Amino acid sequence: MKKCSKEYMDSFFEKYKIFPFELEEVNEGMYASKEEVTFTARPFKDDIFVQSVIVDDAITSVCAFYTEIDDTDKFDEFAELFINRYGVYVWYDRDYSAIKASISVDEECFDDETDEKDFLIYVLTIPNMICRMAAYTYFAFEDDERSVEDIFAEVTEEEDYLLCPDFINYDVEHNSAIEGMERYFTEHVFLPEMFYNDPKAFIETIINEPEFLESLVEEYLEDNNVEMIQGYEKLRHEILLKDNDCIAIDIRLPEAKETNDCTDIILLYSEKNGPKYYNIELDISNGKKMYYPCSWREDTGHINYGITKNRNEAMKIIKDMISG
Repeated sequence: MKKCSKEYMDSFFEKYKIFPFELEEVNEGMYASKEEVTFTARPFKDDIFVQSVIVDDAITSVCAFYTEIDDTDKFDEFAELFINRYGVYVWYDRDYSAIKASISVDEECFDDETDEKDFLIYVLTIPNMICRMAAYTYFAFEDDERSVEDIFAEVTEEEDYLLCPDFINYDVEHNSAIEGMERYFTEHVFLPEMFYNDPKAFIETIINEPEFLESLVEEYLEDNNVEMIQGYEKLRHEILLKDNDCIAIDIRLPEAKETNDCTDIILLYSEKNGPKYYNIELDISNGKKMYYPCSWREDTGHINYGITKNRNEAMKIIKDMISG
């Protein structure tokens, strides 16, 4: 069944180029693919969601929106209503700080008479739309004193708008800088990749060659036909820790103005524990400035260490982890 399911999905991905997935074997008989997606219209214009497809005993599609939630009990109540109405499993993953929505189907759900496009929309697109709708429902009415049932009823009256698949954009070029998103890709994709290629040498070169980082970023952006990020010509760094076994530096970035812009990138290399790429991300999505201390793993996995009110608080969290 697993092989049949993989062949079925591969044929769809090949035929419908709007779905940029390529299943890779994770272990014996299990395949998976992960892509970043964005919404092209409000309320989540340019926010990044992560779409995963897993072929195991069934075909499972999961969409995740990484965000902090203050009242998880309230979200759990919303999630139950979404599950009952749409048949899509919705939950807040507390371990990863993410709103998630998923659908699983087995081989019995498709055959030669299945409408291919409808099947793909159901398996891949519906979790995206439900994930967005669940996130919107919580954040738009976070301070609303009405019952969860009343809020849900109001939102579902506008479901034709919130569940419109035309608002989803599979970001096929997610590894390339594009105009308007060049800062995000530089700070979250390109620099982590360069750092993890040779972490110790990367840090030492930044320390010893003042123009190295600016030249590296400028060349990357030129290759993608994007202008240099304003302020990146005057980057400066501070050595946070340096001994025989460990080195860490803080790179101060230009003023962060948009959600996901970074204030700092903190690079750590430890002989004992290996490398770590930390950053502090600005979030203004709720109308006020908040700061997230984060890290990016070599496999592009993202870890969020909480939410703070200013850059100094976020920096303290990262410094404590480095010194610990």
